[in-house]
Amino acid sequence: VKVIALFLAAAVLPAASMNPDVTLYLIRHAESRQNVAIRNFDIGAMFREQDHGLSLRGAEQCVHLASKLESMISNARDSDEQIQADARRLNHAATKIFSSSLTRAVETSLLALTPLPGLCHGVQLLPDARERASCVPGLSYDCVALPQGEVAARALAELENLSREEELPKHVTHACKEAGRALAEGRVKLDVSRVPAASVRWISSIEGDSSVDERIERLVRDLREQARNSESRAAVCVGHSMLFLRLFKKHWARVGKAHKGASADFFRSPLGRTLQSHALANCAIIACDLDREGRVVGARLLCDSGFRDGIIDSAQDVAAWKK
Repeated sequence: VKVIALFLAAAVLPAASMNPDVTLYLIRHAESRQNVAIRNFDIGAMFREQDHGLSLRGAEQCVHLASKLESMISNARDSDEQIQADARRLNHAATKIFSSSLTRAVETSLLALTPLPGLCHGVQLLPDARERASCVPGLSYDCVALPQGEVAARALAELENLSREEELPKHVTHACKEAGRALAEGRVKLDVSRVPAASVRWISSIEGDSSVDERIERLVRDLREQARNSESRAAVCVGHSMLFLRLFKKHWARVGKAHKGASADFFRSPLGRTLQSHALANCAIIACDLDREGRVVGARLLCDSGFRDGIIDSAQDVAAWKK
């Protein structure tokens, strides 16, 4: 699927967005082998494994995002006020990193977020941040999650395999090797305390709307609380396209439109509308500013991030995005 990179200049922002209660940085995982299987209509690959890891391209995407984040933080002084604020939050040691417990998200957090000081304090895995189970029984096993005792070992094995891939550029295999070494030596730790300790894989069936919505509400409450208790007033979460799409469309947009003000205005903007209909691209990062009531009052795509489907077709569309 063609990805059109989008960058929002955000020259004019609501006052509430410049002084949010908290800011949540949501990142979609890098390309997984399941993403490749779906794109290629490879049914066999969908069934070949459970909880698919990253593809080779996914590893490259992670290293590219790490480079973008490092550049953003290093060059913040030459950027506008909003980018400076985002760089300060992301570069703050108190900004905690959270991730879905599915392997593709765990790998992304370990590979793509290396420039963030918060990674040294570990990654807390949140089962509530996992992707929704397939709407068609038996379609694939990419959302059949691993139990607590297998998560770290699987992530390490995936990173080690990527570090030996001859098809990858050397700087990517080196990054995979270093990420694996940091995990193996305990310099970066995975907090799996919330992951079920079942002896078998613990997600294997369709997940209804009510179940998804309940855990999205729990996830947002959790992330807001973590951010509010942090000196940086921010938190980072690596998750999934369909989960984030439902979060924006069925939760944040619905709440925002019910109230007059900055949140309603945001969801009428080009970006606000698009977030309700288009999934984020692999390794895309979006900053979401929330007010004291948990309403989104502003958002920005960072590091040249975009959406899974191309949505800019003309110079007029580009101009609309920059308003």
